[in-house]
Amino acid sequence: MGHFTRDEPGDLINTLLCDELLSEILSRLHSTQDRKSATLVCKRWLSLEGRIKTKLGLCVPDPSTILSLCSSIHALFHRYSHLVSLAVVSEGDQHDSQALDLILSAMASSCPLLRELRFLAGPVTSSGLEPLARACNCLVSLELVALATQHLPVLNEFRSLSELSLTGCLSGDSSDLAGVPDGDLPLDKLCVEGIGARNSGLGWLWRSCHKLRRLEFFGCQGIGDSDIASLAWCLPNLQELRLRRCRCIATQVLLMVAEVCHGLKVLIFMDGGDMNGLHRIVRSCQSLETLELRLPLDLFNEDLAIIAQNCLSLKILRLYSCWMGTGNGFKLLGTQMKSSLEELVLIRCRAIVQDTGTLAYLGQDLKSLRRLDVSENDHLADREITGLLHSSGDRLIHLRLRRCRKVTDATLEFIGQKCRALSNLVITSCDGISPAGVAMVLAGCPSLNKLWVEKEKVTSDACRLAKVKGILLPGIEPNPSDY
Repeated sequence: MGHFTRDEPGDLINTLLCDELLSEILSRLHSTQDRKSATLVCKRWLSLEGRIKTKLGLCVPDPSTILSLCSSIHALFHRYSHLVSLAVVSEGDQHDSQALDLILSAMASSCPLLRELRFLAGPVTSSGLEPLARACNCLVSLELVALATQHLPVLNEFRSLSELSLTGCLSGDSSDLAGVPDGDLPLDKLCVEGIGARNSGLGWLWRSCHKLRRLEFFGCQGIGDSDIASLAWCLPNLQELRLRRCRCIATQVLLMVAEVCHGLKVLIFMDGGDMNGLHRIVRSCQSLETLELRLPLDLFNEDLAIIAQNCLSLKILRLYSCWMGTGNGFKLLGTQMKSSLEELVLIRCRAIVQDTGTLAYLGQDLKSLRRLDVSENDHLADREITGLLHSSGDRLIHLRLRRCRKVTDATLEFIGQKCRALSNLVITSCDGISPAGVAMVLAGCPSLNKLWVEKEKVTSDACRLAKVKGILLPGIEPNPSDY
């Protein structure tokens, strides 16, 4: 038998394994440390590791040093030429658009398969975006910061772009695009964040998004145009609207959507505006399937009645910090939505704590209820939860009781007996629950797949039982698929 030298085994492996097979082997190394070690074997393994990596996060140095690192940046992207998803951020607050454009150009020349790009390192210009649009034909999701309005038309070049996020105040105004024809962007989803009250120039964007189905405003004091009517151009096909921390524009946007768009299916409205806009949109968009509200002025029974009478197709209702509605208001919701509602979230809801029997009434009426979240109701008693579970427990697949501090083992015992279809259960920060109660629910629920609970409440016996039954305990028992 021949004698191998020290280097011969590695040479033999490299000879016998083609690139495709070796890449497949390296891709199955789940441990980050193992993959790093593999890149040290030889240059070929290092090269192949770069080829199989599809997601990357990059932190660029101070912009003043980027120009001197240009060749290194090109080499980096050449190594990771099969990237599908890339996020780029910056170490400092100083930005140099010319240097950042060079990064985009380097990316364009080496990463033709790119589908998702979050470029948050600073503002870029058409000089960097144009080569990216030409080279990355597969790009479907793009996030940019502080894009000047005169560079908006370059978005026309991204023919596959379906999701766009613009973060930060845009510089420039509508005069920058005077005479520029409107575009025809293929966008399905648009998110804008941080538009100031005096920002303008976004009118071109609103007029160019005829196919838009999902629109989100976050932390905005204006719509980026002096004429609110320009927003109407992108609304006819809208199916989902999200308004978060936009109190200054919330009512205007809601009224505009109510007037133009009647096919809205999802409305998520957080922190803002008076109730007039909400009433109008609920009355005009009766095809709503998801309604999520987190309002500082809260919902009274009259508001709940308007929702109940008009949202007859509602499948998901999420209400947060609902202090003013009473049990009667929620009972009306249950009566009107008995055949449609599949998910109900009542977080910090006074009525279900103080008005005895409210949850039990909802459980009897909501025949399609599958998911329930009553988290952060500190004083919610066992009898209220078990009252609901008595009539609907056999249908529930997801139940969240996080920070229901008065819930005890009695509820868990009832869950183990009644909730035969329950798949996910959250009982973190429930002070009244003991290890004995956790053991009861693990033993009693035949369909349980995941249980969220504190580590100190899971005994070694309970942990073994969970393992035998295939129940995941996130944060306690690691999930093998996470590696």
